[in-house]
Amino acid sequence: MHLTLTLSFAGDGLQLPIQYNYWVQSAVYKILDPEYAEQLHGKGYSGGGRIFRLFTFSRLMGSYRLEREKGKISFFGPVRLVIASPMVEFCEQVASVLAKEGRMQLGKQVVEVEKVEVESPRITSSAVEVFTLSPITVYSTFDKPEGGRYTCYFDPRERSFSQLIHENLTRKWEAIQGEPYSGEKTKIEPLGKTRLHILRYKGTVIKAWSGRFRLEGDPALMQVGLDAGFGAKNAQGFGLCTL
Repeated sequence: MHLTLTLSFAGDGLQLPIQYNYWVQSAVYKILDPEYAEQLHGKGYSGGGRIFRLFTFSRLMGSYRLEREKGKISFFGPVRLVIASPMVEFCEQVASVLAKEGRMQLGKQVVEVEKVEVESPRITSSAVEVFTLSPITVYSTFDKPEGGRYTCYFDPRERSFSQLIHENLTRKWEAIQGEPYSGEKTKIEPLGKTRLHILRYKGTVIKAWSGRFRLEGDPALMQVGLDAGFGAKNAQGFGLCTL
């Protein structure tokens, strides 16, 4: 399920750090019931030996001005934010709280929620094109010969990108359904140019790619990605796609 929020603000606009993913993630958790938010953040959902929060969100979409020397971004006029999850309880809490309160805290500012649109985009065929609303990241962590570990992020045109997307989807499937996935393999490939984003989340550098992608495979497994996000670090604002 996808929830599209239309946000407005008065004065000099909405001012955030350029690297604002953490601020949006914090805002999402604050919307939720405190007990549910604590459980989601602390325990999450287990699948394939991994823990997932099973929600994701888009970049903020609207007019903005960058002030790189100050590390700030300022948004003007209404902006849109899409939040997605396959979990009904999560979506119901977000929609009902925002409809009732009509506002949310984003960073140090309180913004008005003008509208909440609820959509359930469905994948019904074995081949589909999607477009990123937040960039996709996939990676593996390796041991260094001299000790320690390093993270390798994969470009969408590398074979490992598609393989890791599929493996990640099967783990999310298990987290949602409570049983291992046993169907067709999902393949993903970029359509045209993709854009590399180098972002920081709480001091960690993350490489991710945006653009249009073609997916092939089991519609039910691809639907997991559409609802929960493709790739890794979804709850940090990565991997949200739309049809």
